[in-house]
Amino acid sequence: MKKLIETSLLLTLVLGCSAIPNTKGMTNQEIGSYITQQEQRLREGLKGSGVKVLKQGEKVTLIMSSNTVFAMSSTKIKQSFYSQMDSIVAVLEGFNQTEIKVIGHSDSVGSLEAKQLRSDAYANSVVKYLSQKGIQESRIEVQGKSDSSPVASNISAIGRSQNRRVEIIISPY
Repeated sequence: MKKLIETSLLLTLVLGCSAIPNTKGMTNQEIGSYITQQEQRLREGLKGSGVKVLKQGEKVTLIMSSNTVFAMSSTKIKQSFYSQMDSIVAVLEGFNQTEIKVIGHSDSVGSLEAKQLRSDAYANSVVKYLSQKGIQESRIEVQGKSDSSPVASNISAIGRSQNRRVEIIISPY
């Protein structure tokens, strides 16, 4: 218990957030507070980055357009986006009693296979970065959804760019 308290204090000092050992056995109010704190840290760390932070019930969703995260016509994360990814990693480490679902989305251009491969590659690129930075892969689920969940019309280039995205959904264990 002493080690847990010391770790929690260290996280509070270094990351500005406290670690809660386990959400199991917590009241709904405590879980809600845990998720709200995580949402606030994410908003602070991602302010002005182009990443949307949405809280819905006990879930926080990060929506990152492919133009923001990836180089043009690439699934490799831009170096200029590393600091935002590092902000996400810091919060995920500090609030480590959450599951992480990374979902890649594509636009409607190309064959079904090409769209699926592109959405898989978007998601896998983000998962690779998170795991290389120390986020346990056992916490992460990865999924490519091809063009099955558009958020805009695929008729225009602007709509297609909005549909090419990665979502990170964070929820308590």
